[in-house]
Amino acid sequence: MPKYDGVIVQTPNTSQYEILKNIQMGSTVLEFGCATGYMTRYMKEELNCKVTIVEYDAESYEMAKGYAEDGICGDILDFMWYEKFHDKRYDAILFADVLEHLSRPDRVLSTAAKLLKITGHVYISIPNITHNDILLKSYGDRFDYTGQGLLDDTHVHFWGFRNLWELAERAGLKVERVTATYQETGTTEQKPLAMDDRGPNSALLTRLLRQRRFGEVYQFILSLVQSNVKETEEKFQEPAIISHLYLDTGNGFNAQQILYLPGYSLQSNGIYHVHYELPATPGLRNIRFDPVENQGCILRSLAITQEGHALTFQPVHGVVQEQGILLPDSDPKILVENISAQASVVLDAEIQLVGEEYLAALEQVCRRFEEQEGALFLQKREQEKERERQQAELDALRAENSRLQELLKLQRSRYAEEKQKLNQETRKLQQANDVLTQVSKQMKADVDAYALLVINKEKYILRLQEELTEAESTRKFIQRKLHAPLHKVKQLLGR
Repeated sequence: MPKYDGVIVQTPNTSQYEILKNIQMGSTVLEFGCATGYMTRYMKEELNCKVTIVEYDAESYEMAKGYAEDGICGDILDFMWYEKFHDKRYDAILFADVLEHLSRPDRVLSTAAKLLKITGHVYISIPNITHNDILLKSYGDRFDYTGQGLLDDTHVHFWGFRNLWELAERAGLKVERVTATYQETGTTEQKPLAMDDRGPNSALLTRLLRQRRFGEVYQFILSLVQSNVKETEEKFQEPAIISHLYLDTGNGFNAQQILYLPGYSLQSNGIYHVHYELPATPGLRNIRFDPVENQGCILRSLAITQEGHALTFQPVHGVVQEQGILLPDSDPKILVENISAQASVVLDAEIQLVGEEYLAALEQVCRRFEEQEGALFLQKREQEKERERQQAELDALRAENSRLQELLKLQRSRYAEEKQKLNQETRKLQQANDVLTQVSKQMKADVDAYALLVINKEKYILRLQEELTEAESTRKFIQRKLHAPLHKVKQLLGR
């Protein structure tokens, strides 16, 4: 895939957008470095332009030529394009991120100017070599090329804001207007990632660099003409900061409910102004205002009102000074609680970053802390003595506790031995009890058998007695019955 491929951008703060918005309908255009033709296509299809292209990369050229009226594939520095198109004149000539790749950009620009109509314009976008991220990298003793961006590894020429007029002059052109695209410090591809890249005191340097007028310009967009014209006074974006407003609608402060509030330094003096009106927000309970990120500041003034009434706010780790509220923490916060969800909230803040007043205020706070530290020194010594006494008592208690723990351990050991012996005796008694229980059961069985035997014996004796009585009665009966015959027999025998 070609290195410089893309889709037409209709988004502000891009070089393509800033250039294309100047192209008039039906213009004749000479586009250098068209890449795959994403700008070419837009000019043809949306602006009805007739576009001639010059592109070095053969693959990109083949993709772009379908949108061009004419073109040439080759090195810009060979000037074959001039030989082919020298008799044509164009309303607009485009160098979108091209000149920085050329060893002789002035010669190319002056030659291209010969193909410009008297009323035509040359539009150029070039990176800003003095962007804060590059300066921070340099401060950390690094200068790193990347695949694309401010220090694309194919860039061979660089410009800052004050070099732009020299570039135009060497090409025999005049600067009509300069605009820019912006990218916040620390967000480009050149941002220092490791601590070693940042250099000493880089936090202080970063805060100072953010006050530079062109420190966050990512690309300059130039409009050049042939004739002497009055240069348009462009109002460049002033140094800015981003404040954050967190909303709590019942779920606490979270990353899903954050508003980004820009603050502008109207005089480039390190003092930034933030104004915002928050509409009535359903469920709103509290808000948190973070004036800046990753640095301290002085909140020179802050007014938060609702229906004309001032709301009470609470700084987190803030110190009240004559200049305002010093927020030395790297994550300054202001809390406002119990807000009505039925009315809008108006916030006005004046924020001062690093500067003489900030440092003086910070120094004053440090002196106050030193005085308090001196006053607390004796108290700290007394506290140390008290801690030593308490520590001695604690050590004694720990020693006594250790002794008691050892005694308890010994007693537990003895108790365990006694318990083991008791368990053994219990088991023996249980065994003896089991034997006695068995014997008792056997004796009970024997007694029951003997008792049964005695009962049966008595019954047998009674029955025998009854039988003897009955036999005696029978004997007597028989005897009576036999008495008369025997008497007769005796009588007969006596005769």
